[in-house]
Amino acid sequence: MSTATTAATVLGLASVLAFITLTPVGCKEDLAALDDAGADDAGHDAKFDAGLPTLDFAAANLSPKFFFNTTNDITVSGDCVIDTDMGTSSCWDFDTVTFQTDQQNAPEAGAISLPDLAIFSMGSLTVSPDAQVKVVGARALVLVTLNRMTISGTIDVSASDTTAGSGGFSAEKNPNSAGRGFGPGGAPDSVAHQGGGGGSLCGNGGNKTGGKPAYLATIMPPLVGGSSGGSGFQSGGGGGGAIELVCNYILTINKQALIRANGAGAAFGGGGGGSGGEILIDTFALNEFGPFIANGGGGGANTSAGDPTIAAGAQGSDTTTPSAGGKGENAGGAGTGGATLAGADGAYDTPTPGATLGDYSGGGGGGAGLVHLRFRMAGGAPGPASPNASPCYVREAAK
Repeated sequence: MSTATTAATVLGLASVLAFITLTPVGCKEDLAALDDAGADDAGHDAKFDAGLPTLDFAAANLSPKFFFNTTNDITVSGDCVIDTDMGTSSCWDFDTVTFQTDQQNAPEAGAISLPDLAIFSMGSLTVSPDAQVKVVGARALVLVTLNRMTISGTIDVSASDTTAGSGGFSAEKNPNSAGRGFGPGGAPDSVAHQGGGGGSLCGNGGNKTGGKPAYLATIMPPLVGGSSGGSGFQSGGGGGGAIELVCNYILTINKQALIRANGAGAAFGGGGGGSGGEILIDTFALNEFGPFIANGGGGGANTSAGDPTIAAGAQGSDTTTPSAGGKGENAGGAGTGGATLAGADGAYDTPTPGATLGDYSGGGGGGAGLVHLRFRMAGGAPGPASPNASPCYVREAAK
């Protein structure tokens, strides 16, 4: 395969990505007219039959030479798994969907490697309301349809404990270590009384040791997941994964749907929470109602206060309310949610005389991920999102 092209902008630690607000190229009435005008799935199938199975627009992170090998219509229901490393899935029959891999180009020599892409293409995709799709593997996930894509269930690329979501960065398991990724949380600093830093993708990680958003893009974002938090006495949280949905016709996200790329909370011991990952939509027409969630996880408390079950930071929240940091002496910082883009700092209390667990704060909360919506025509009410504020939430009327 050819390497996919990306127009990436590397940001300095103090830089901020400008929020992109462009004039929409279509409206709800235009989308309804498109749906009724006969420019439908059959027309795209005819294009495939004529030997022109390509996208009608330049999609982010896909090679200009990308083409479809099938027009099969796929319906996903119930619990199933997509494995981006193996290129397999229990969501559909093996021979009904085309699997390809591709590489993303790093913007400069010596940069951290961007994750490879696992690209699954098909004619159309319907994710039913009862579907719970879990994504695993190191490659970032790309789902591509020649015709319609309708999401009514859950697609989850979130981290779990120390393990990153697909395309994200897992936590370092050695104690007192920095995290991994483009905005990794730093290791604890007992001199500055700082616990492990929260990871970052778009929003800052909590604590002075927290990660900063060192790698983001403007118009054509690369597909990369969140960074992990720094490890304290135990590991920090893994970074949320990365998912891109590419639709050549109408992409509908229904109200009961959920696309999730949350970071994980840290275990107790002063580790930082993992940052949220990336959700990238690139479609001809977007009919949008449901939520996109890419929140950071909570930092772990420095000590368990006798109860490790309450000292771990919470998984990234599915709402606009930040997830809680771990409770106990030197509590962990909260994660992110809504317009709160930076993970909170962990608490630092005067150590108990004779304490043996170190002299630093709780872990910082993980920073917000990135929700980036690219469309040529839009209809329906904008769905809820978290993050939902600049620069971590972008709606772009693309060409």
